[in-house]
Amino acid sequence: MSAYVVDKETIDTLIAGALRARLFGDDEANEKGQMLWRENVTSVSFRYNLPTRNAQELAEYLGDVEAYTYAPCDPEGPAIVDAIECLDYQSCEHDEWDASAACALLRNLRIAFPPPPPRGLSRVQVKPYMWRGTLNGV
Repeated sequence: MSAYVVDKETIDTLIAGALRARLFGDDEANEKGQMLWRENVTSVSFRYNLPTRNAQELAEYLGDVEAYTYAPCDPEGPAIVDAIECLDYQSCEHDEWDASAACALLRNLRIAFPPPPPRGLSRVQVKPYMWRGTLNGV
């Protein structure tokens, strides 16, 4: 499996969704964005052993994370769902991912913005068996 560091727009989309779902306030947007992006960088770093293979690349990614500031945007629901799936897939390479605050935030975003049901089924026919967590405590 390959992994990559997502772009800032993906993080902005996730933060916009979290703000819309009222998972936290505007005053926490930068901090939560940095947290999400940091977990992504941690995953890529783990996957590709960046500390020893390319420390300069890792330092550049971490610099981008620390400089992150949320740029307000108004994404549509499907874009938020896509960003959730993207960041989850790109950030799950390290052992601490499932217990991280970033993973918990994505679980809460999935509750607020569930993916569409499989083709041919309505939302009523699909049970949220894969959506764990609560909208509180992120």
